[in-house]
Amino acid sequence: MATRILFVEDEINAVSAYMRELKNYDFDCVYAGSGDEAIAKLESEKFDILSIDIMLFNKSDRMGADIDPIQAGLRLYEMVRGGEIKNCNPAMAIVVLSAMTEPKIEESIRHLQIDEFLQKPLDFEYVMQKFLKLQERLMKNGQDTHREFSF
Repeated sequence: MATRILFVEDEINAVSAYMRELKNYDFDCVYAGSGDEAIAKLESEKFDILSIDIMLFNKSDRMGADIDPIQAGLRLYEMVRGGEIKNCNPAMAIVVLSAMTEPKIEESIRHLQIDEFLQKPLDFEYVMQKFLKLQERLMKNGQDTHREFSF
């Protein structure tokens, strides 16, 4: 069974090369361009890994109309981990892939329960290795992230 990964990024060009290459390694890659789109996909589909960009500049009503784009990815993280998204596994693997350079927010990211914090710009091979190692760990642990959750 393919490892399913949802990339949440407001600029598809930032992740399209990863998505293309990961498909060669038994990943099923899905893209969401906003927080609202990510929430809808997380409610209706099962994913093993969530890759979030912290800065999401596309409008997102379900995350709060007044959400600061610099904090939108953090809000999505909180919603997943807090069990606020129906049918979404709050313990799923999460990777933060971001160009965030604001020290206060970067520091808060480092204290989250995430599997990887990858700060852009990054070496392509380095990012690929991180996703492949995460896939290997999930398979080794026999983690069933496709099970149903109800809150």
